[in-house]
Amino acid sequence: MIAALSALHALHFRAGLAFQKLATALKAGVIVLFVIAGFRVAAPRPVSFNPLDFTAAEIWNPGLAVNLVWVSFAYSGWNASSYLAGEIADPARNLSRSLLYGTGAVIVLYLALNAVFMRVAPVESLRGVKEVGLVAAEQIFGAGGGHLMGGAISLLLLSSISSMILAGPRVIQALSATVPLLRELSVTDPAGNPVRAIAFQATLAILFLQTLRFDTLLYYTAFTLSLFTVLTVAGLFVLRRRLGAPEGYRAWGYPWSPLTFVLGTLGVGGFFVASHPLESLAGFVTALLGLWLYRASDRAK
Repeated sequence: MIAALSALHALHFRAGLAFQKLATALKAGVIVLFVIAGFRVAAPRPVSFNPLDFTAAEIWNPGLAVNLVWVSFAYSGWNASSYLAGEIADPARNLSRSLLYGTGAVIVLYLALNAVFMRVAPVESLRGVKEVGLVAAEQIFGAGGGHLMGGAISLLLLSSISSMILAGPRVIQALSATVPLLRELSVTDPAGNPVRAIAFQATLAILFLQTLRFDTLLYYTAFTLSLFTVLTVAGLFVLRRRLGAPEGYRAWGYPWSPLTFVLGTLGVGGFFVASHPLESLAGFVTALLGLWLYRASDRAK
């Protein structure tokens, strides 16, 4: 699927974009139908969604902190439209709107979907299970219907793969254009499509899938994404100090909003390092390798 979708996006940008729009609309529609069916279940599980029904010790514990890494991983891509800023019409207006509306829609869908999981399935049947959607679907639709819905959800995960194939290479292309050792990856086709970056990302993704255990790959990827997200947001303070506040742009709640994000993510990351030290170390090594490559390219330039 990675190879096929990468070929689609590399060979024809418009066709890849049309597929992405259609797949995303279908996935959102299936999730909405799933949520509606879940809330129509006659005998839901006795579960409370009110935080006031729990003690502070039940809410604030290391286990929850580590699981917040997966929550943030589930939201991975909330900022992906910024990767496409150079191809967005009127980005000064539409980029911020896409971030706010897109993230808002994902929050509603994510919370509603997890509420259905907890509402229709026993907690014991969800603990330690990867296919929680299938477990919940069987509770709602029965074994046959559950497998059908589970298959539909799995198939619609193609939109997630496609979205990162669309967005990720734009980052690689823009970055490699300024790094002499990577400049070959910045080559685009006549239409401006980063074909080499798409091929590079697909090769790297397939290599990871074939050489690492799935859970190890998830731990490594989740931690590394969190690490670079912290570095990116922390960079806002550096840029503001060096260049001052940019004209025509406001960061709501600055400096408290980015500071809260950085400290919260660092706190969650600390618990994750304690529970998954090897995967966390691999993430740190990845960052250091990137730093070394950047410095070496800077000297070459």
